Amino acid sequence: MGEGGLLRGRSAQISNKGCDCQLLKRFNNYPRLAVDGKGRVWLCFRHRKRWRGQVGTDWQSYLVSYNGDRWEGPILVLFSDNLLDNRLALVPLKTGQLLIVYSGDGRRRYAPCRQREVNNALFAATIDMPASLPPCSPKGLLSRGR
Repeated sequence: MGEGGLLRGRSAQISNKGCDCQLLKRFNNYPRLAVDGKGRVWLCFRHRKRWRGQVGTDWQSYLVSYNGDRWEGPILVLFSDNLLDNRLALVPLKTGQLLIVYSGDGRRRYAPCRQREVNNALFAATIDMPASLPPCSPKGLLSRGR
Protein backbone atom coordinates (compact mmCIF):
# COMPACT_ATOMS: atom_id res chain seq x y z
CA MET A 1 0.00 0.00 0.00
CA GLY A 2 1.15 3.46 -0.77
CA GLU A 3 0.41 6.83 0.69
CA GLY A 4 -3.18 7.43 1.83
CA GLY A 5 -4.16 3.78 1.44
CA LEU A 6 -3.74 3.87 -2.34
CA LEU A 7 -2.22 0.92 -4.12
CA ARG A 8 0.75 2.01 -6.20
CA GLY A 9 2.62 0.03 -8.78
CA ARG A 10 4.61 0.24 -11.97
CA SER A 11 2.85 0.87 -15.23
CA ALA A 12 2.90 -2.06 -17.60
CA GLN A 13 3.48 -2.09 -21.33
CA ILE A 14 0.22 -2.58 -23.17
CA SER A 15 0.29 -5.34 -25.73
CA ASN A 16 -2.07 -7.71 -27.45
CA LYS A 17 0.74 -10.20 -28.03
CA GLY A 18 -0.50 -13.72 -27.48
CA CYS A 19 -4.13 -12.65 -27.78
CA ASP A 20 -6.24 -14.97 -29.90
CA CYS A 21 -8.46 -12.35 -31.50
CA GLN A 22 -10.59 -15.06 -33.14
CA LEU A 23 -11.88 -16.03 -29.69
CA LEU A 24 -13.07 -12.46 -29.11
CA LYS A 25 -15.49 -12.54 -32.04
CA ARG A 26 -18.28 -14.13 -29.96
CA PHE A 27 -19.87 -13.55 -26.56
CA ASN A 28 -19.26 -9.79 -26.37
CA ASN A 29 -21.60 -7.44 -24.55
CA TYR A 30 -22.05 -4.04 -22.88
CA PRO A 31 -20.05 -1.86 -25.31
CA ARG A 32 -18.96 1.58 -24.10
CA LEU A 33 -17.40 4.38 -26.13
CA ALA A 34 -15.08 7.10 -24.86
CA VAL A 35 -12.71 9.67 -26.33
CA ASP A 36 -9.42 10.26 -24.51
CA GLY A 37 -7.76 13.64 -24.00
CA LYS A 38 -5.86 13.25 -27.31
CA GLY A 39 -9.03 12.69 -29.33
CA ARG A 40 -8.58 8.94 -29.75
CA VAL A 41 -11.80 6.89 -29.74
CA TRP A 42 -11.92 3.90 -27.39
CA LEU A 43 -14.37 1.01 -27.27
CA CYS A 44 -14.64 -1.09 -24.14
CA PHE A 45 -16.60 -4.34 -24.07
CA ARG A 46 -17.19 -7.33 -21.83
CA HIS A 47 -16.23 -10.76 -23.16
CA ARG A 48 -17.32 -14.10 -21.76
CA LYS A 49 -14.65 -16.73 -21.35
CA ARG A 50 -15.53 -20.41 -21.53
CA TRP A 51 -14.38 -20.84 -17.95
CA ARG A 52 -17.05 -21.36 -15.28
CA GLY A 53 -16.31 -21.48 -11.57
CA GLN A 54 -18.10 -21.62 -8.25
CA VAL A 55 -19.70 -18.21 -8.75
CA GLY A 56 -20.74 -18.54 -12.39
CA THR A 57 -19.36 -17.58 -15.76
CA ASP A 58 -16.32 -15.39 -16.19
CA TRP A 59 -16.60 -12.08 -18.05
CA GLN A 60 -13.59 -9.81 -18.61
CA SER A 61 -13.22 -6.32 -20.06
CA TYR A 62 -11.23 -5.46 -23.18
CA LEU A 63 -10.32 -2.15 -24.79
CA VAL A 64 -9.73 -1.35 -28.45
CA SER A 65 -8.91 2.06 -29.92
CA TYR A 66 -9.57 3.52 -33.35
CA ASN A 67 -6.54 5.13 -34.99
CA GLY A 68 -8.40 6.80 -37.86
CA ASP A 69 -7.92 3.84 -40.19
CA ARG A 70 -8.49 0.67 -38.18
CA TRP A 71 -9.11 -0.65 -34.67
CA GLU A 72 -6.02 -1.30 -32.52
CA GLY A 73 -5.95 -3.91 -29.78
CA PRO A 74 -7.60 -5.67 -28.06
CA ILE A 75 -6.14 -4.92 -24.65
CA LEU A 76 -7.22 -7.13 -21.76
CA VAL A 77 -8.12 -5.08 -18.67
CA LEU A 78 -6.29 -6.99 -15.94
CA PHE A 79 -8.28 -8.26 -12.95
CA SER A 80 -11.60 -7.30 -14.56
CA ASP A 81 -13.01 -10.80 -14.13
CA ASN A 82 -16.51 -10.48 -12.73
CA LEU A 83 -20.20 -10.79 -13.58
CA LEU A 84 -21.43 -9.76 -17.01
CA ASP A 85 -23.06 -6.51 -15.84
CA ASN A 86 -19.93 -4.87 -14.46
CA ARG A 87 -19.12 -1.79 -16.51
CA LEU A 88 -15.98 0.29 -16.40
CA ALA A 89 -15.96 4.04 -15.85
CA LEU A 90 -14.01 5.69 -18.67
CA VAL A 91 -12.72 9.21 -17.97
CA PRO A 92 -10.58 11.32 -20.36
CA LEU A 93 -7.72 13.08 -18.56
CA LYS A 94 -6.18 16.44 -19.48
CA THR A 95 -2.85 14.63 -19.93
CA GLY A 96 -4.32 12.80 -22.92
CA GLN A 97 -4.62 9.49 -21.13
CA LEU A 98 -7.79 7.54 -20.45
CA LEU A 99 -8.57 6.72 -16.82
CA ILE A 100 -10.46 3.49 -16.25
CA VAL A 101 -12.02 2.57 -12.91
CA TYR A 102 -13.45 -0.90 -12.48
CA SER A 103 -13.97 -3.77 -10.10
CA GLY A 104 -13.05 -7.43 -10.21
CA ASP A 105 -14.20 -10.22 -7.93
CA GLY A 106 -11.29 -12.56 -8.60
CA ARG A 107 -13.41 -15.45 -9.81
CA ARG A 108 -10.58 -16.72 -12.04
CA ARG A 109 -8.13 -16.92 -9.14
CA TYR A 110 -10.04 -19.60 -7.24
CA ALA A 111 -9.99 -23.31 -7.95
CA PRO A 112 -13.56 -24.45 -8.78
CA CYS A 113 -13.46 -27.22 -6.17
CA ARG A 114 -12.55 -24.92 -3.24
CA GLN A 115 -15.25 -22.84 -1.58
CA ARG A 116 -14.02 -19.32 -0.92
CA GLU A 117 -15.62 -15.99 -0.27
CA VAL A 118 -15.66 -13.81 -3.37
CA ASN A 119 -15.36 -10.06 -2.85
CA ASN A 120 -14.98 -7.18 -5.26
CA ALA A 121 -11.80 -5.15 -5.38
CA LEU A 122 -11.70 -1.70 -6.95
CA PHE A 123 -9.01 -0.88 -9.53
CA ALA A 124 -7.94 2.25 -11.39
CA ALA A 125 -5.56 2.42 -14.34
CA THR A 126 -4.50 4.95 -16.94
CA ILE A 127 -4.24 3.94 -20.58
CA ASP A 128 -1.92 5.80 -22.93
CA MET A 129 -1.24 4.70 -26.48
CA PRO A 130 2.12 5.49 -28.10
CA ALA A 131 2.41 8.85 -29.85
CA SER A 132 3.04 7.03 -33.13
CA LEU A 133 -0.65 6.22 -33.33
CA PRO A 134 -2.48 9.32 -34.57
CA PRO A 135 -5.78 10.36 -33.02
CA CYS A 136 -8.79 10.21 -35.28
CA SER A 137 -11.29 12.97 -35.96
CA PRO A 138 -15.08 12.65 -36.02
CA LYS A 139 -14.86 13.56 -39.71
CA GLY A 140 -12.67 10.52 -40.33
CA LEU A 141 -15.18 8.26 -38.61
CA LEU A 142 -18.14 9.61 -40.55
CA SER A 143 -16.46 9.62 -43.96
CA ARG A 144 -16.06 5.84 -43.94
CA GLY A 145 -19.82 5.29 -44.10
CA ARG A 146 -19.78 2.65 -41.37
